[in-house]
Amino acid sequence: MSGDCPHTQMPEPYSNDLRGKFFAAYDGGEGSLKELAKRFGVSEDWAKKLSARRRKTGQIEIGAWRHGPQSLVTAAIREWMERQMRRQPDLTLHELQQRLDQEHRLHLSVGWIWILLRRWGLRHKKNPSARRSRTRARTSGAAKRGGNK
Repeated sequence: MSGDCPHTQMPEPYSNDLRGKFFAAYDGGEGSLKELAKRFGVSEDWAKKLSARRRKTGQIEIGAWRHGPQSLVTAAIREWMERQMRRQPDLTLHELQQRLDQEHRLHLSVGWIWILLRRWGLRHKKNPSARRSRTRARTSGAAKRGGNK
């Protein structure tokens, strides 16, 4: 078995600047797609595909790359969650989850809600039934044993 990595790295897409210059030359009648592809150092197939895309959509630019699906937490949902937390700062994550489910038909895990609130800098009540922690008075070992030392 060779030491080559099984995953090949994807090449970077050509810049919007190169795309613009390529089609400025093409639109200016400086050559055919094949001639300009050679001149600009791109493949003829790339030039044909991009030309077809431009004809179909009017776009030649590369868009921003997104990893994963579009988030269900829209700007409106975020504003709603922020309003809820400002109106009722002692709202628990579970209570917020239930309201989100009821009012927006959006189910997010308590963990994801916690991450979002933390990311947005919003405070929340941690646990609906936990007692407040308090510092216990320290006792000496002798007091624990019932003697004086």
